Amino acid sequence: MRRFVPAVFLALSLLAVSAKAQDETQGSQSVITSVAPRGCGVASVPFYCINVPTSIGGTCWFDIYYQGNDGGKYGFIACNGVADLGRMTIDSAQYAMGPYGPTEIDITFHGTTNDGDNDTFTGSGKLFITYYRFSRGYTQTLDHYTLTITY
Repeated sequence: MRRFVPAVFLALSLLAVSAKAQDETQGSQSVITSVAPRGCGVASVPFYCINVPTSIGGTCWFDIYYQGNDGGKYGFIACNGVADLGRMTIDSAQYAMGPYGPTEIDITFHGTTNDGDNDTFTGSGKLFITYYRFSRGYTQTLDHYTLTITY
């Protein structure tokens, strides 16, 4: 019996390692979309929206300097519980301006997975925003978005 117990632990640990090794295939893509419009508060520069639900579970925080006015940087996306994505650096942001702020923002980004294997990924996304008047200004709503991740 004493020899059997270590053998079981060894077999289970090898199983755990092989389960971990099954990860993203290089070149594979994952598409993440919105599940419903999300109110993002008062219209602002940068575009700022937190706790945005995703189609694959978890939430994301978008902080996009669409005019590149953060020292030439374009902001970030931070995800919580969204596959193995953590913080993504936004590399570029192009926008279509409406009367109260951007109505569409196209972004590119890159990041490193947060599951311990340090895989890298790049991506692109498109966000659609609507503005609503209220007593002190305008609120912004993220109507829908799509993020495409390439590992």
